Amino acid sequence: MPSREFHKLVSKMLFGNDGNEIHKWVDEPFKWLGNKHRSERHDPFTVAMLQMTKGKDAALHAAAHIVTDKVFSAAFNQMNKQIKKALNGLFSI
Repeated sequence: MPSREFHKLVSKMLFGNDGNEIHKWVDEPFKWLGNKHRSERHDPFTVAMLQMTKGKDAALHAAAHIVTDKVFSAAFNQMNKQIKKALNGLFSI
């Protein structure tokens, strides 16, 4: 899925700064949850909490991070389905 560098680029384009610390914090659960890390800190509650504790900019970076992950996941899943369908067509003679 999107790297932190990609998240930073999106933030830089949208908000004028890379929001690195927020992106790092949002994905920190990867250390103990691995690929299931999006079950933590990737939700509207996180955005609201950051708005209250760190301000609007932090909330915007987190929201952009979450949306970017969702878009990439949807695109990846769609591509995966199309590849499987094509392979099934090739090998079901």
